[in-house]
Amino acid sequence: MNKKYLVIIILLAATTVIFALISYPYWTREILNPNSISVSVGNHIELEKVRITWGYDSIQGKTLYADKKDFKKHYKDYGENFFNVLYQDSLIARFYQFKFNNWHGHHYSFNLTLNRDSIYCDWNVKGPDSARTMKIYPKTQ
Repeated sequence: MNKKYLVIIILLAATTVIFALISYPYWTREILNPNSISVSVGNHIELEKVRITWGYDSIQGKTLYADKKDFKKHYKDYGENFFNVLYQDSLIARFYQFKFNNWHGHHYSFNLTLNRDSIYCDWNVKGPDSARTMKIYPKTQ
């Protein structure tokens, strides 16, 4: 193969990649900065009964985690982001995160524990907007 064909192949490949990155920005930011989620439970809590939903601006539309599975859904939006933690379809906790940039990827860790017949949930967020988080339900434990 001579150099002329090699240059043409490289230019076509580069053009295709650039076109894909521009045409599918949501896909691009997921590859560059993905969100991830992990859930851990204490004794006497069944992981398959835990469900986590996400929404922005109080809209709760996507189930991120259920039946011991991370559904790998896209959940990135700037502004207000809400995470509901449910156990047997009962709300255990609700968390809030404010994102200044929807390209920021974060890792969300949820830990459910049992204490005197009540289930409590704590979370830990790692990423650029981790300081802008708070638990909004229940207010106190």
